[in-house]
Order: sequence, then structure tokens, then C-alpha cells
Amino acid sequence: MHSKCKEDLMAPNMQALLVIGFLVSGIACTYVTLPDDTRVIKGIENSTYVYKTTLPGNYEQLFLYLKQTEVVDLKDGICTSTMFECSYKLESEDLMYVTISGVISADLKWITFKGPHLVPISVFFTLTNTTDINLAMGTMQPQYSFPLIIRAKGKKSVTMTCAIFPKLLERVKYKLSTFLNNTVYYEVKQITTSNKIKDYSQILNVEIVSVVLHKVNRITVKQVNDIDFYSCEYSDKSITHVIDWTTAQPDSANTIRIQFTIFLACLLYLGF
Repeated sequence: MHSKCKEDLMAPNMQALLVIGFLVSGIACTYVTLPDDTRVIKGIENSTYVYKTTLPGNYEQLFLYLKQTEVVDLKDGICTSTMFECSYKLESEDLMYVTISGVISADLKWITFKGPHLVPISVFFTLTNTTDINLAMGTMQPQYSFPLIIRAKGKKSVTMTCAIFPKLLERVKYKLSTFLNNTVYYEVKQITTSNKIKDYSQILNVEIVSVVLHKVNRITVKQVNDIDFYSCEYSDKSITHVIDWTTAQPDSANTIRIQFTIFLACLLYLGF
């Protein structure tokens, strides 16, 4: 009798501990962005780099857009390609840590992680010792889309840009999507256009304009989740904006004011 009562008392307590443990582990493994991550790797040609990022799920393939696209399967913690060393750790079904290290090359500008029913996540390489602008027709123009991780704490809305440089006389076929599962809300097809923007109240405005042969999409949205995803796909390539509403963008304006104040102080000290 005593023993049974003790077991009855212990069982709910153990269940409570298991529930608490599950909740804590779930919170710990929810997707987060790294503080200094921009999804852009910068450097002069032939310089070395080590880059770390996080992905919001269990991604299975890595695409390298070289002269011929290279596809790497993520397996056993390894995602190494012909261009760099790559490793990953799947912390949970919502969070993957990735580390890439290698040498900056003019041959590689763009990589994308893809997974089933997951928004594609792209990382870009930029040469700092040249004017690194891709003006080839039939391409997306990621330089007009930065920053790719938008830190929007305290903001009521955010505006993103997706620019496409289409081929001459081409009907520009592309998709705009949202959410982690990459739900398409606007798609231009060969003949028709699918427009479901009104079904998503968080999408405040989609402005589509032509600017010097470019098709430019400006999307303004408000918050849905702590971290929201918006992607633009053209010619099998994607640019995804990650909006982190829990962190703030560095105050660059304040930094400039501080630098200007120091500059004035130096001039006064030197007698100007």
C-alpha cells in the first residue's frame, strides 16, 4: 500500500519533469540567427575565411553556382565541396549550425542550402578589392537585396528588395514566397500570373517596377513570428531575407556621429 502510494506520487512528478525538460530543450533549440551573421562572405581574392551561420531546419543539399552547378549532399556532419571545407551540426529539427572555411575565389559568388519543404537559404561571396557587380542578363542581382538578415526589433514594418536582370524580350518568370515552408504568394508564369497577396495580411505592399532593364520587387511586411522568411526565386536561384524581430540593427548612424565627434576633437586639439 505504502509502496503503491509512493509510486502514484512520484509518477506525476516525473511526468512534470519530463514536460519541463521537453519545453526547455525546445526553447533552447528554436531557430536563432547569429549576432554577426550577414549571409555575405567578404574578402580579397585568395584570402582565407571561416564563416559560421545557422539554418532553420534539417537541410539536405548544398548548391554551388559555378560555371557548372555543383551539388553536395549533407551527410554525417559533412558538406565539403570542391571550393571549401564545410561541416554542420543538426541541433534539432529547427536549428542547424554550419561552418564553412576556404579561400575567396572569383569563380564562386553564390551558394544555396535546400531542404524538403524548407525555404532556401543563400550565402554570397563578395570581392572587396574589385567592383564586384554581376551585370549578366538572366540573373538575379543580390547586391541590391542586402542586408539578407534584417534585425528589426522595435520596427513596425520592414521593406525588402529583390532585383532581376532578365534577358531581352523575356517574360520574367519568378516566384515570391514566405514562411519557413516556402509558401508561394505571387508567381509570374509563362502566360498567367498567380496573385495571392491578399491572403496574407502581414504583406502590406508589393511594388513591382522596371528600373534600367531590371525588374525590381519591393516587399513591405509586418511581423508574424519572432523570425520571418521571405524568398524570391528566378531561374532556379533564390534570395531569402530573414527578418529577426527580436534583435536590433547596429546603430550605424550613432557610430558615424561618434566618429565625427572624435574627428572634430582631433582638429581642435591640433589647433584648427
